[in-house]
Amino acid sequence: MSTSCPGIYCGRIWINDSWSDCMACPRGFRSNNDHICEQCDNDLQLYDWIYLSFMVVIFVLIQLYFVDKSTRSDKLNFISLTFFTAIFCETILASVLSVLLSNDWKLELKTCGVKSFSDWYTLFYNPSLNEHFHCTNEAVYPLYSIVFLFYLISLGFVLIRHFYLRVVSCIIYLLTSSSQIKNLYSKNFLTKNIYYVLYSIPALMFIHAMLAGVILTEMKGKYDYLLLLLVPFPTLFYIFTSKFSDPSKL
Repeated sequence: MSTSCPGIYCGRIWINDSWSDCMACPRGFRSNNDHICEQCDNDLQLYDWIYLSFMVVIFVLIQLYFVDKSTRSDKLNFISLTFFTAIFCETILASVLSVLLSNDWKLELKTCGVKSFSDWYTLFYNPSLNEHFHCTNEAVYPLYSIVFLFYLISLGFVLIRHFYLRVVSCIIYLLTSSSQIKNLYSKNFLTKNIYYVLYSIPALMFIHAMLAGVILTEMKGKYDYLLLLLVPFPTLFYIFTSKFSDPSKL
């Protein structure tokens, strides 16, 4: 029996001792050249890691900017440091949870690989048979879905940030009577910061949905692995230079 299917991303799976009808491959599988759905078991490549790191770092940078905007401080004070610590802890937890939830609670990632630009946009490559037949699936598993998962988990952390920072600051204030601690929970720094971040998450998800295939490049060269060292550079650069780069202080 021929396993050929219409469309680029349609495939068949072996079930009940026979091949199924042509269909969208299940999550974690993609169609090969013979239109058979194969499980994704490739290791992530360098640029896969760079892309995922970029989508995390850009969210961290946006949050750091909003910390400066909400605290309106020209130096790294206690309030800013508290926010920075919370942001980095939330980011690490969200990243780990995203990996675990994407791979049956295993701390590893396997991918289908990116073979062409169209792999990111399988929706536009459905065969034109009828309106009920489609083969849209995540051909670049898990590079597309894991970013959405990361942002959704981060959204959850942002929503509870107001609560846990106020609880922690109140406890520390009762123990130390520090005026800096009191300022953290007595003013509206927490509320403003959270509102700013809540606006950014939908925007980042939209950018990822529309431009993921454009952002991820296929460049390869002798010094590619050095690019990984540049991923955290924008965050560190912002932290150490933000107080010198505010136009209002020039």
